[in-house]
Amino acid sequence: MRVFGPTAFARYLKLRDPEGRYRTIAESFFQGLSPLELEQSVAALAGPEVSRRLWYQQTPLFWERGTVFNEDFDVGDLSRVESLRRLSGMATGYRDSANFFGAVALRFGIRFRDQQALAGFHPVGGDALQAWDEHARAFPDVRLLEKWREVPGPLQALSAIPGLGEGELVLESGRLAPGAARPGTVRLVENRPERLVADVAAPEPTWLFVLRAFWPYRSISLDGRPVEAVPAQLGFSAVPVPAGVHRLVWEEGLPGLPLSLAGPILFGMIAAGLAVSHLRRRTT
Repeated sequence: MRVFGPTAFARYLKLRDPEGRYRTIAESFFQGLSPLELEQSVAALAGPEVSRRLWYQQTPLFWERGTVFNEDFDVGDLSRVESLRRLSGMATGYRDSANFFGAVALRFGIRFRDQQALAGFHPVGGDALQAWDEHARAFPDVRLLEKWREVPGPLQALSAIPGLGEGELVLESGRLAPGAARPGTVRLVENRPERLVADVAAPEPTWLFVLRAFWPYRSISLDGRPVEAVPAQLGFSAVPVPAGVHRLVWEEGLPGLPLSLAGPILFGMIAAGLAVSHLRRRTT
């Protein structure tokens, strides 16, 4: 932990976002090697300092901070997230892509001082080597949507993303329709990697967006009744929420977990049966 102690930027994020509702993008990762980076690559950015300062990798987890589009050495993400990652690489090349970044909670960015800030980001601090940026209109990682588009499947979702408005998301609900709702509120009661509990108040039917990858190995309930998530923004998740006050409980699972839990019990039963059989043979 001493090797990967928090940087000044990580401490700044803790002050600006103590609840961890937003994410950081390593802007330098999308802009190629800068002259300043080349100059510092041997001295200031040698060894573990690269992981600490550049935010390309998973080092921010040591400081309880998150990213969205970081470097993936083994392309180990789910296919939806990987597709969105590739789209992010294209979005960084345009000056009208601020909505793309803000919609997925990317409020903070870090880059070398001789590089340009990504669309929607503006400088708020830094040091002699790196600049720190903030997005003018980033939305939190768990929120009730005020505007969205519903589409039948992933191809339509991918096509819709570049044209979305500020805070708007595309949802794969199986139908083709626009949607809007008045603002609601979300209060996070519990927010851990394995479990999320939220109290939501929605004046109109809407969707609860959660910045967690879409996959089937989880259980979600709304007021104690099971509810299914749909893919949101291609790689993440959203749950339908009717008007009113509700409690959502979201619990992550693992593929094959029920079978793996039953395995030791089954083994114990078989072992006990064999032991009893062996004992009976010895006593007869």
